[in-house]
Amino acid sequence: MNQALPLNDQLYGYQLYPETFTAQINYKMNTSEMKPEELEQILVYNAAANFVWIDNLEHVLYSFEDVQYTLSREAAQQWAGTEMKTLQEPEEWDSAVRKKLVEPAQVKEAFSQIVDN
Repeated sequence: MNQALPLNDQLYGYQLYPETFTAQINYKMNTSEMKPEELEQILVYNAAANFVWIDNLEHVLYSFEDVQYTLSREAAQQWAGTEMKTLQEPEEWDSAVRKKLVEPAQVKEAFSQIVDN
């Protein structure tokens, strides 16, 4: 699935941690290679997609060459205002995710809400 999401050209493998229901997604880049708001927007978007389509996933750990970010399902659900599974419907996805990641202030708020670290 992550091969179809933004930053797919920078993917550098995965690691699953079944005991904590965590997926680590590795990227072969430094975060400084992107504008912070663009990176934050992509990470929120990608994490939401992972939570929507992987029922038992509780955390996504994005590992870059210079930093790691952990995003949680519980916080993503609070931010989206709904169970993640309901976002499989395109209209629901658009209203709960896409439309809430347009303005830089929205992105910053979403990122600060969903990131664990």
